[in-house]
Amino acid sequence: MLEELEGELPPHLLIGITRLGIIQVLERIGFPYIFRHPSHKTNHANIYSDLHGSYQRPTSLSWVTDSFGEFKSEWKHGRFVSTTGTGYDVAECVRAWLSKTGNVGLSICEVLTAEGSCHVGQAKAFFSHVQSMHISQALHSLLVAAEAFAQFTEQTCFWFDLFTLRQCQKGAFVPSQIVSVIGRIGLTLVELDEKATYLTRSFCLFEVFATIQGKAELLCLARNTLGSDNISERWEEMLELPEMIQTLDSTTADCRSKEDQKLVVEYIQNAMGSEHLDDELKKAIMRGADRCRPGVFSIPRNDTKLPQRTYIQLSFSNAEAEWDIAMERLCGKTETGSCTPKTKRW
Repeated sequence: MLEELEGELPPHLLIGITRLGIIQVLERIGFPYIFRHPSHKTNHANIYSDLHGSYQRPTSLSWVTDSFGEFKSEWKHGRFVSTTGTGYDVAECVRAWLSKTGNVGLSICEVLTAEGSCHVGQAKAFFSHVQSMHISQALHSLLVAAEAFAQFTEQTCFWFDLFTLRQCQKGAFVPSQIVSVIGRIGLTLVELDEKATYLTRSFCLFEVFATIQGKAELLCLARNTLGSDNISERWEEMLELPEMIQTLDSTTADCRSKEDQKLVVEYIQNAMGSEHLDDELKKAIMRGADRCRPGVFSIPRNDTKLPQRTYIQLSFSNAEAEWDIAMERLCGKTETGSCTPKTKRW
Protein backbone atom coordinates (compact mmCIF):
# COMPACT_ATOMS: atom_id res chain seq x y z
CA MET A 1 0.00 0.00 0.00
CA LEU A 2 1.18 3.52 -0.70
CA GLU A 3 2.55 5.26 2.37
CA GLU A 4 0.87 8.51 3.40
CA LEU A 5 3.26 11.30 4.30
CA GLU A 6 2.20 13.85 6.87
CA GLY A 7 1.79 17.33 5.43
CA GLU A 8 1.41 16.00 1.88
CA LEU A 9 -1.57 14.84 -0.14
CA PRO A 10 -2.48 11.23 0.61
CA PRO A 11 -1.14 9.34 -2.45
CA HIS A 12 -4.47 7.62 -3.13
CA LEU A 13 -5.98 11.02 -3.99
CA LEU A 14 -3.75 11.23 -7.06
CA ILE A 15 -4.74 7.87 -8.56
CA GLY A 16 -7.03 7.82 -11.58
CA ILE A 17 -8.80 5.13 -13.58
CA THR A 18 -9.45 4.64 -17.29
CA ARG A 19 -12.87 4.31 -18.84
CA LEU A 20 -12.29 0.63 -19.59
CA GLY A 21 -11.12 0.18 -16.01
CA ILE A 22 -14.42 1.61 -14.75
CA ILE A 23 -16.41 -0.82 -16.90
CA GLN A 24 -14.39 -3.74 -15.56
CA VAL A 25 -14.96 -2.56 -11.99
CA LEU A 26 -18.72 -2.29 -12.54
CA GLU A 27 -18.79 -5.83 -13.89
CA ARG A 28 -16.69 -7.05 -10.99
CA ILE A 29 -18.81 -5.49 -8.24
CA GLY A 30 -22.07 -6.54 -9.90
CA PHE A 31 -23.45 -3.14 -10.88
CA PRO A 32 -25.75 -3.15 -13.95
CA TYR A 33 -24.74 -0.20 -16.04
CA ILE A 34 -26.85 -0.45 -19.21
CA PHE A 35 -29.08 2.53 -19.86
CA ARG A 36 -31.38 3.58 -22.68
CA HIS A 37 -32.05 7.28 -22.76
CA PRO A 38 -35.66 7.84 -23.86
CA SER A 39 -35.06 11.17 -25.59
CA HIS A 40 -31.83 10.41 -27.45
CA LYS A 41 -32.08 9.88 -31.18
CA THR A 42 -28.98 7.66 -31.12
CA ASN A 43 -27.69 4.87 -28.93
CA HIS A 44 -24.78 6.96 -27.67
CA ALA A 45 -25.70 6.79 -23.99
CA ASN A 46 -26.10 3.02 -24.01
CA ILE A 47 -23.41 0.69 -22.75
CA TYR A 48 -23.94 -2.78 -24.21
CA SER A 49 -22.93 -5.76 -22.09
CA ASP A 50 -23.98 -9.26 -21.10
CA LEU A 51 -23.51 -8.30 -17.45
CA HIS A 52 -26.04 -9.75 -15.04
CA GLY A 53 -25.75 -7.21 -12.22
CA SER A 54 -26.56 -8.29 -8.70
CA TYR A 55 -27.01 -4.83 -7.16
CA GLN A 56 -30.33 -3.88 -5.64
CA ARG A 57 -30.93 -0.51 -3.98
CA PRO A 58 -31.03 -0.91 -0.17
CA THR A 59 -33.59 0.77 2.07
CA SER A 60 -30.87 3.12 3.34
CA LEU A 61 -31.10 4.85 -0.05
CA SER A 62 -34.85 5.42 0.13
CA TRP A 63 -34.11 9.14 -0.13
CA VAL A 64 -32.61 8.46 -3.59
CA THR A 65 -35.84 6.76 -4.61
CA ASP A 66 -37.84 9.73 -3.30
CA SER A 67 -35.66 12.18 -5.24
CA PHE A 68 -34.91 10.32 -8.48
CA GLY A 69 -37.29 7.37 -8.74
CA GLU A 70 -37.03 3.64 -8.25
CA PHE A 71 -34.06 1.52 -9.25
CA LYS A 72 -35.43 -0.66 -12.04
CA SER A 73 -34.09 -3.39 -14.26
CA GLU A 74 -35.62 -4.37 -17.58
CA TRP A 75 -35.00 -7.87 -18.90
CA LYS A 76 -35.29 -9.14 -22.46
CA HIS A 77 -34.03 -12.43 -23.82
CA GLY A 78 -32.29 -13.36 -20.59
CA ARG A 79 -30.23 -10.20 -20.14
CA PHE A 80 -30.46 -6.64 -18.89
CA VAL A 81 -31.40 -4.17 -21.61
CA SER A 82 -31.82 -1.18 -19.35
CA THR A 83 -31.59 -0.04 -15.76
CA THR A 84 -32.28 3.18 -13.96
CA GLY A 85 -29.85 4.29 -11.32
CA THR A 86 -27.60 7.05 -10.02
CA GLY A 87 -24.07 7.66 -8.89
CA TYR A 88 -25.34 7.20 -5.34
CA ASP A 89 -26.17 3.60 -6.28
CA VAL A 90 -22.68 3.04 -7.67
CA ALA A 91 -21.14 4.42 -4.46
CA GLU A 92 -23.33 2.10 -2.39
CA CYS A 93 -22.36 -0.88 -4.52
CA VAL A 94 -18.68 0.07 -4.21
CA ARG A 95 -18.96 0.30 -0.42
CA ALA A 96 -20.68 -3.08 -0.21
CA TRP A 97 -17.98 -4.70 -2.34
CA LEU A 98 -15.11 -3.09 -0.41
CA SER A 99 -16.68 -4.24 2.85
CA LYS A 100 -17.30 -7.76 1.58
CA THR A 101 -13.70 -8.11 0.37
CA GLY A 102 -12.08 -6.66 3.50
CA ASN A 103 -10.97 -3.42 1.84
CA VAL A 104 -12.96 -0.86 3.83
CA GLY A 105 -9.86 1.29 4.35
CA LEU A 106 -9.08 1.53 0.64
CA SER A 107 -10.47 3.01 -2.54
CA ILE A 108 -11.26 0.99 -5.65
CA CYS A 109 -8.22 2.56 -7.32
CA GLU A 110 -6.00 1.48 -4.43
CA VAL A 111 -7.25 -2.11 -4.69
CA LEU A 112 -6.53 -2.13 -8.42
CA THR A 113 -3.10 -0.58 -7.86
CA ALA A 114 -2.19 -3.32 -5.40
CA GLU A 115 -3.32 -5.90 -7.97
CA GLY A 116 -1.10 -4.37 -10.64
CA SER A 117 -3.96 -3.30 -12.92
CA CYS A 118 -2.98 -1.49 -16.11
CA HIS A 119 -6.16 0.61 -15.87
CA VAL A 120 -5.08 2.78 -12.94
CA GLY A 121 -2.26 5.28 -12.64
CA GLN A 122 -1.49 8.91 -11.96
CA ALA A 123 -4.64 10.93 -12.61
CA LYS A 124 -4.27 13.13 -15.68
CA ALA A 125 -7.74 14.72 -15.51
CA PHE A 126 -10.30 15.49 -12.81
CA PHE A 127 -13.83 14.40 -13.73
CA SER A 128 -16.46 16.74 -12.25
CA HIS A 129 -20.07 15.51 -12.43
CA VAL A 130 -23.38 15.23 -10.61
CA GLN A 131 -24.24 12.06 -8.70
CA SER A 132 -27.83 11.98 -9.94
CA MET A 133 -26.87 10.81 -13.44
CA HIS A 134 -26.68 7.23 -14.65
CA ILE A 135 -23.13 5.86 -14.72
CA SER A 136 -23.43 4.95 -18.42
CA GLN A 137 -23.74 8.62 -19.28
CA ALA A 138 -20.48 9.33 -17.47
CA LEU A 139 -18.85 6.48 -19.38
CA HIS A 140 -20.14 7.95 -22.62
CA SER A 141 -18.83 11.41 -21.68
CA LEU A 142 -15.36 9.95 -21.17
CA LEU A 143 -15.65 8.24 -24.56
CA VAL A 144 -16.68 11.53 -26.20
CA ALA A 145 -13.85 13.39 -24.46
CA ALA A 146 -11.30 11.10 -26.09
CA GLU A 147 -12.82 12.01 -29.46
CA ALA A 148 -13.38 15.72 -28.89
CA PHE A 149 -10.28 16.89 -27.06
CA ALA A 150 -6.61 16.32 -27.83
CA GLN A 151 -5.95 16.21 -24.07
CA PHE A 152 -7.67 12.81 -23.70
CA THR A 153 -7.31 9.29 -25.02
CA GLU A 154 -8.94 5.98 -24.12
CA GLN A 155 -5.93 5.41 -21.84
CA THR A 156 -6.41 8.63 -19.84
CA CYS A 157 -6.66 7.99 -16.11
CA PHE A 158 -9.44 10.14 -14.64
CA TRP A 159 -9.81 11.24 -11.03
CA PHE A 160 -13.30 9.91 -10.44
CA ASP A 161 -14.73 10.31 -6.93
CA LEU A 162 -16.59 6.99 -6.94
CA PHE A 163 -13.36 5.09 -7.49
CA THR A 164 -10.60 7.42 -6.25
CA LEU A 165 -12.06 8.32 -2.85
CA ARG A 166 -12.20 5.85 0.01
CA GLN A 167 -15.95 5.37 -0.12
CA CYS A 168 -16.20 3.56 3.23
CA GLN A 169 -14.49 6.43 5.08
CA LYS A 170 -16.62 9.30 6.33
CA GLY A 171 -15.38 12.75 5.33
CA ALA A 172 -13.35 11.45 2.39
CA PHE A 173 -14.01 14.70 0.46
CA VAL A 174 -11.83 17.34 2.16
CA PRO A 175 -12.10 20.75 0.42
CA SER A 176 -8.49 21.83 0.95
CA GLN A 177 -7.23 18.48 -0.36
CA ILE A 178 -9.49 18.61 -3.42
CA VAL A 179 -8.21 22.10 -4.26
CA SER A 180 -4.66 20.75 -4.09
CA VAL A 181 -5.57 17.69 -6.15
CA ILE A 182 -7.19 19.75 -8.93
CA GLY A 183 -4.26 22.16 -9.01
CA ARG A 184 -1.79 19.28 -9.11
CA ILE A 185 -3.61 17.49 -11.93
CA GLY A 186 -4.07 20.71 -13.93
CA LEU A 187 -7.02 19.61 -16.08
CA THR A 188 -10.73 19.38 -15.21
CA LEU A 189 -13.46 17.84 -17.36
CA VAL A 190 -16.93 19.12 -16.43
CA GLU A 191 -19.91 16.99 -17.39
CA LEU A 192 -22.89 19.35 -17.51
CA ASP A 193 -26.05 17.26 -17.22
CA GLU A 194 -29.07 17.85 -19.46
CA LYS A 195 -31.12 19.58 -16.78
CA ALA A 196 -28.12 21.65 -15.66
CA THR A 197 -28.50 20.51 -12.05
CA TYR A 198 -24.70 20.68 -12.02
CA LEU A 199 -25.08 24.44 -11.64
CA THR A 200 -27.10 23.99 -8.43
CA ARG A 201 -24.77 21.61 -6.58
CA SER A 202 -22.28 23.02 -4.07
CA PHE A 203 -19.60 20.39 -4.64
CA CYS A 204 -19.74 20.82 -8.42
CA LEU A 205 -19.38 24.59 -8.26
CA PHE A 206 -16.62 24.14 -5.70
CA GLU A 207 -14.70 21.97 -8.16
CA VAL A 208 -15.00 24.67 -10.84
CA PHE A 209 -13.83 27.22 -8.27
CA ALA A 210 -10.87 24.99 -7.39
CA THR A 211 -10.01 24.72 -11.08
CA ILE A 212 -9.99 28.53 -11.38
CA GLN A 213 -7.99 28.99 -8.19
CA GLY A 214 -5.49 26.30 -9.18
CA LYS A 215 -5.09 27.86 -12.65
CA ALA A 216 -5.99 24.50 -14.15
CA GLU A 217 -7.49 23.98 -17.60
CA LEU A 218 -11.27 23.47 -17.74
CA LEU A 219 -13.14 21.66 -20.51
CA CYS A 220 -16.90 21.16 -20.52
CA LEU A 221 -19.09 18.54 -22.18
CA ALA A 222 -22.77 19.47 -22.23
CA ARG A 223 -24.85 16.30 -22.24
CA ASN A 224 -27.79 18.01 -23.96
CA THR A 225 -25.61 18.46 -27.08
CA LEU A 226 -24.67 14.77 -27.31
CA GLY A 227 -28.07 13.22 -28.01
CA SER A 228 -27.99 13.41 -31.79
CA ASP A 229 -25.65 12.92 -34.74
CA ASN A 230 -27.24 15.89 -36.51
CA ILE A 231 -25.10 19.02 -36.10
CA SER A 232 -28.03 21.40 -36.52
CA GLU A 233 -29.88 19.68 -33.70
CA ARG A 234 -26.76 19.82 -31.53
CA TRP A 235 -26.44 23.55 -32.22
CA GLU A 236 -30.05 24.08 -31.14
CA GLU A 237 -29.22 22.48 -27.82
CA MET A 238 -25.92 24.34 -27.56
CA LEU A 239 -27.69 27.68 -27.84
CA GLU A 240 -29.70 26.86 -24.72
CA LEU A 241 -26.55 26.71 -22.60
CA PRO A 242 -26.02 30.46 -22.05
CA GLU A 243 -29.50 30.84 -20.56
CA MET A 244 -28.91 27.80 -18.33
CA ILE A 245 -25.53 29.07 -17.19
CA GLN A 246 -26.93 32.53 -16.54
CA THR A 247 -29.14 31.03 -13.80
CA LEU A 248 -26.10 29.99 -11.75
CA ASP A 249 -26.34 31.32 -8.19
CA SER A 250 -23.81 29.84 -5.77
CA THR A 251 -25.66 31.27 -2.76
CA THR A 252 -28.60 28.95 -3.42
CA ALA A 253 -26.52 25.89 -4.39
CA ASP A 254 -27.33 22.84 -2.33
CA CYS A 255 -25.61 19.77 -0.93
CA ARG A 256 -27.06 16.63 0.62
CA SER A 257 -24.79 17.04 3.64
CA LYS A 258 -25.24 20.42 5.31
CA GLU A 259 -22.00 19.81 7.19
CA ASP A 260 -20.09 19.35 3.93
CA GLN A 261 -21.79 22.37 2.40
CA LYS A 262 -20.66 24.49 5.35
CA LEU A 263 -17.06 23.34 4.80
CA VAL A 264 -17.23 24.29 1.11
CA VAL A 265 -18.76 27.72 1.76
CA GLU A 266 -16.24 28.50 4.49
CA TYR A 267 -13.34 27.49 2.29
CA ILE A 268 -14.48 29.71 -0.60
CA GLN A 269 -15.15 32.65 1.73
CA ASN A 270 -11.67 32.39 3.23
CA ALA A 271 -9.95 31.91 -0.11
CA MET A 272 -11.82 34.32 -2.38
CA GLY A 273 -15.09 35.65 -1.06
CA SER A 274 -18.34 35.26 -2.95
CA GLU A 275 -18.83 38.75 -4.38
CA HIS A 276 -17.46 37.91 -7.84
CA LEU A 277 -17.60 34.13 -7.55
CA ASP A 278 -20.68 33.58 -9.74
CA ASP A 279 -19.29 35.65 -12.62
CA GLU A 280 -16.03 33.70 -12.55
CA LEU A 281 -17.86 30.37 -12.47
CA LYS A 282 -20.10 31.33 -15.39
CA LYS A 283 -17.14 32.47 -17.48
CA ALA A 284 -15.17 29.31 -16.76
CA ILE A 285 -18.03 26.98 -17.71
CA MET A 286 -18.93 28.96 -20.85
CA ARG A 287 -15.32 29.01 -22.03
CA GLY A 288 -15.04 25.30 -21.32
CA ALA A 289 -18.17 24.58 -23.38
CA ASP A 290 -16.98 26.85 -26.18
CA ARG A 291 -14.10 24.48 -26.80
CA CYS A 292 -16.56 21.71 -27.64
CA ARG A 293 -18.65 23.32 -30.36
CA PRO A 294 -20.88 21.07 -32.48
CA GLY A 295 -19.35 20.21 -35.82
CA VAL A 296 -15.72 19.90 -34.77
CA PHE A 297 -16.02 16.21 -33.84
CA SER A 298 -18.33 13.28 -34.43
CA ILE A 299 -20.04 11.57 -31.52
CA PRO A 300 -18.61 8.07 -31.11
CA ARG A 301 -20.77 4.98 -30.73
CA ASN A 302 -20.56 2.84 -27.64
CA ASP A 303 -21.49 -0.10 -29.82
CA THR A 304 -18.96 -0.13 -32.66
CA LYS A 305 -21.21 -2.45 -34.71
CA LEU A 306 -23.66 0.42 -35.23
CA PRO A 307 -22.96 2.46 -38.39
CA GLN A 308 -21.79 6.04 -37.98
CA ARG A 309 -24.43 8.28 -39.54
CA THR A 310 -23.38 11.11 -41.82
CA TYR A 311 -25.20 14.32 -42.68
CA ILE A 312 -24.83 16.87 -45.44
CA GLN A 313 -22.49 19.60 -44.25
CA LEU A 314 -24.53 22.77 -43.91
CA SER A 315 -23.62 26.29 -42.88
CA PHE A 316 -24.19 27.04 -39.23
CA SER A 317 -22.92 30.61 -39.35
CA ASN A 318 -26.10 32.00 -37.76
CA ALA A 319 -25.93 29.59 -34.83
CA GLU A 320 -22.24 30.24 -34.36
CA ALA A 321 -22.78 33.98 -34.51
CA GLU A 322 -25.52 33.73 -31.88
CA TRP A 323 -23.21 31.66 -29.70
CA ASP A 324 -20.39 34.19 -30.12
CA ILE A 325 -22.72 36.98 -28.98
CA ALA A 326 -23.64 34.96 -25.88
CA MET A 327 -19.96 34.28 -25.21
CA GLU A 328 -19.14 37.99 -25.40
CA ARG A 329 -22.09 38.86 -23.16
CA LEU A 330 -21.06 36.44 -20.43
CA CYS A 331 -17.29 36.39 -20.82
CA GLY A 332 -16.35 39.61 -22.55
CA LYS A 333 -14.26 39.67 -25.72
CA THR A 334 -12.34 36.44 -25.92
CA GLU A 335 -10.98 34.00 -28.43
CA THR A 336 -13.78 31.58 -29.28
CA GLY A 337 -14.02 28.27 -31.04
CA SER A 338 -10.59 27.31 -29.76
CA CYS A 339 -11.15 23.57 -29.62
CA THR A 340 -8.66 21.61 -31.69
CA PRO A 341 -10.56 18.52 -32.79
CA LYS A 342 -8.79 15.18 -33.14
CA THR A 343 -10.90 14.16 -36.10
CA LYS A 344 -13.62 15.60 -38.26
CA ARG A 345 -15.66 12.90 -39.94
CA TRP A 346 -18.48 14.61 -41.81
